[in-house]
Amino acid sequence: LQLFAAAVSGAAPAGGEGRGAVEDALRRRITAYVEAHLLDPDLSQERLCRAFHMSRATLYRVMQPLGGVAAYAQARRLARIHAELLDPTRHHHLGRLAEEHGFASQSHMSRAYKARYGLSPSETRAAAGLPAPSPVDDEQIAYERWLRSLGG
Repeated sequence: LQLFAAAVSGAAPAGGEGRGAVEDALRRRITAYVEAHLLDPDLSQERLCRAFHMSRATLYRVMQPLGGVAAYAQARRLARIHAELLDPTRHHHLGRLAEEHGFASQSHMSRAYKARYGLSPSETRAAAGLPAPSPVDDEQIAYERWLRSLGG
């Protein structure tokens, strides 16, 4: 509303409020974009800069209230992992969850998860009374990754 009033009156809002309103609106658009593309392996700061026609410095400034782009994306990915771990109908191998959510490895995901939630992913499953998934070997995960790469 402040931006509209400023545009109609031809005057900028006092105290830079217009800039804050613009950045808030832009932040909401960026977070919606991140949420929609959260599992996309090509999601990056460069991609966001291109999608929103902005410099990296502007992107960092706009996302700073949320801890930055990388921190925001990681928090959202961890929240999805947390939801999947608590879902009794889902029994994902932790390595698959890590890969699907853009983590470099299962151990990286587990450390980040424990730092955020205070429990490891396995402890979360156990606390929820859910069984551990059947073991999956690294070759099966690599094979499934290869098959997905062929699909598109």
